[in-house]
Amino acid sequence: MIETIILSDNPVCIGRGSFAGVYLVSAKLWVFKVVQNAQDAAAISHEYDACRTLFQCCNNNSFFAVPRALALNVPRIDDTCATFLMPPQLSPRLQASRRPIRHIVREGEFSPFDKAAYALDRVHDLPTGVKAYLRQCYFPSSVTVGPSLCRLYFGKEVPISTQPPRFINSQNFPLDVRRYEALFEKFPEDLDPVEKVAEGMGEMLGRIHAWASYDGRDIEFVLGGNGFSSFSFWVIDFNQMRKWTKQDSDIETLTSAFFSNDPYYPRPRSSDALYATFKTGYLSAFSGDLVPWGNAFLAAIEDEASSGFSYSNSGFSSALGFDRHGWFPGYRGANASPAPLYCTTLLVPVGISQEFGLEQLQDDSQATFGTDLHGTIVR
Repeated sequence: MIETIILSDNPVCIGRGSFAGVYLVSAKLWVFKVVQNAQDAAAISHEYDACRTLFQCCNNNSFFAVPRALALNVPRIDDTCATFLMPPQLSPRLQASRRPIRHIVREGEFSPFDKAAYALDRVHDLPTGVKAYLRQCYFPSSVTVGPSLCRLYFGKEVPISTQPPRFINSQNFPLDVRRYEALFEKFPEDLDPVEKVAEGMGEMLGRIHAWASYDGRDIEFVLGGNGFSSFSFWVIDFNQMRKWTKQDSDIETLTSAFFSNDPYYPRPRSSDALYATFKTGYLSAFSGDLVPWGNAFLAAIEDEASSGFSYSNSGFSSALGFDRHGWFPGYRGANASPAPLYCTTLLVPVGISQEFGLEQLQDDSQATFGTDLHGTIVR
């Protein structure tokens, strides 16, 4: 006898950060991004606007897809008015279908949430077989779930270890170049070569800078599924992006945003072939009067990467050689090439497991635990 399963309308949290959580309702094609703090309603509204802009300006035939922002709902707080917004509908003459386009996400869909939220396209989980392969290769045997997505960390090198890591992020797993190439060899018909992915990162960042006029701060490049048995590439998380006005002083803003991000981009070294493809992709977004801005940004990040900087006011950070953007360029992995690591905080010693290349920091005068670059607690 076949058991009947009733799908629940209760939202399930599939990801959470300090700013917002992401919730999925069964059988829906979208997810909800909901602020943790009701006072952040303006910030989620800003992200909704940014996501809409990027989808309109940058998504056309791009390697990395931008999710659609489908609707925004801001409940009434104190004396503020409630807000519900959806992107404007196409005029009848622009609609390809004989049937008019209906509202995609109506206001009632937000009823489970009492805080500001917006609905956007769902990035599907990795295919089941891919998850199993990644767990077999990199996860402790005790972990039987995940990863849902992979972060494409082409700017760091995860050290090769003969032992499974003690700590793992089972939802957002980091793929450096070596791991991505191994995945490509396993699924060559479904993935693009690493050079194409790096070029796609550059293309998207260039479009965000040149076409949408945002700085790209804290965006994420991830590998997910396509809802079937293959992959999809996405750029997500736009809540920290800020506009730039194409003034000379803004180049420093773009440079700061580039280095403050997690290590998705290939490091800007002229000797790095992968960075060369990233650079090609980036410049493809610039034409005419915008070309000097693209060249100025690339020159700035290359100069910054070549000069480096170590903190001098923090004992443990200066000893480790973190540069002023929180990168740790001194570690050398199995291939003797720089392997930047992102330091999430400089307030307490940051314990980073062997998986990420550093022994745990010990300091009897302060806490001896912290978070790795994914926010996972390590002791």
